Amino acid sequence: MWTNNSKWNNAQQTLKEGFAIYHSFAVRNYGNRNYGDDLRNWDDNTEVASFNDSPYRYSGIRYAQPSAGEPGFAAAASYLWNLYDSPEDNTFLAAQYSNGDNDDINGHSLRVFEKMRSLGTTTIGNFHSHFKSGRPSDEQTSINNVYDFMFDDLYDIPNIQMRSAQVVSFQENIHSGSIDFTWIPASYPSHLDYSNTETGYRLYRNTGSGWNLIQTLNAGIDNYTYSPTSIYGDYRITSYNSEGNSANALVISINPPTPPNPPTITMNDSGFNPQLSWNAVSGASSYNLYRATVQGTPSTINCSQLQ
Repeated sequence: MWTNNSKWNNAQQTLKEGFAIYHSFAVRNYGNRNYGDDLRNWDDNTEVASFNDSPYRYSGIRYAQPSAGEPGFAAAASYLWNLYDSPEDNTFLAAQYSNGDNDDINGHSLRVFEKMRSLGTTTIGNFHSHFKSGRPSDEQTSINNVYDFMFDDLYDIPNIQMRSAQVVSFQENIHSGSIDFTWIPASYPSHLDYSNTETGYRLYRNTGSGWNLIQTLNAGIDNYTYSPTSIYGDYRITSYNSEGNSANALVISINPPTPPNPPTITMNDSGFNPQLSWNAVSGASSYNLYRATVQGTPSTINCSQLQ
């Protein structure tokens, strides 16, 4: 990777070492799927050890000790790891996250490798700029949060707080004139020292003119009944804390039912009392019967409701 034929042969040492360490964890993570190696229990695991605060940050990672390496190497490895180890779907994997992890983006493991392969960049900061480029603004904020947490004041736990993790499920149950919304918050292992828990949740509705806040709910609440004049529209739920709303809010769209096709009508002509009949239409709640009359020249058609 670092030969003279590589685009990265002039890369900064922090980036080289950080990538090498990170890559070893990516390989171990792959192995964990087959061999049951609990990555969280190893003192050289960037997922947990980087947050140890005694005697200083990254002290739990052997290669970050003053006699064995540089904290910047561990910071780079931890940053890359958290981008790689983001979930591939909207499920929040509680056992893999601590404060400083990237809870708001997902499915970027391949992007980490592809950016390294194609860029020819020389510093971890340059890689960071290219990695977040072109992503949605709220996702860029999450990526910045992870980067800042890993590199801001390497010898102490920084005071930066991450945005809370997004809820993992958002569902609706429609009644006559009301909607029961339910959601499943992200959960956190009890043994973690740091967690970006939510202050609460915010429920929004978009009826065409933008997202309007319906209700703010405290943490621990997982349902809300909404009774609007009309239930139709788009709704979204997001968790939030002092840093603001979480990214990638889940959205539910409630649309009016599509009217069924009109029935096929037949008439049995029995003189002055014609008999009308039609087939039953699935989804129809009632039928309105109309009569059309043609009058005048040029003709005009008038319809009047009979029943």
